[in-house]
Amino acid sequence: MGAFAAFTHGDTGRAAALARECLLTGHAFRDLVGVVLPIELLALCAASRGAAEHAALLQGAAGRIWRTVGVPLFGSVYFAAVHHKCSELAHAVLGEHSYQEAYGRGAGLGLDEAVAHAVREAVRL
Repeated sequence: MGAFAAFTHGDTGRAAALARECLLTGHAFRDLVGVVLPIELLALCAASRGAAEHAALLQGAAGRIWRTVGVPLFGSVYFAAVHHKCSELAHAVLGEHSYQEAYGRGAGLGLDEAVAHAVREAVRL
């Protein structure tokens, strides 16, 4: 994913733009993996830019989607690295209680709501 490469090179704006594009394509094809992976990366972009509450909300939305896909993050250390780094950053800013509140709001979003929220906020990143 080019978005992840952009992120690892420190270009969170480009990473968010590419992840948003990927998310829209995945959603158009109803490809849940093509939706959840960019949401995870958008969450990390948000956390990296100090938008911890938004990051936690996106992680909650992703958590709900992963349950319909199968094993969260495919049980992969590689895929989980993005998730864990985002969680670490968001927890550091929000603390456990506020993180869980935002995560819970995200987990309550339906697929279309989660995508709309992620796309709308990605433009701000």
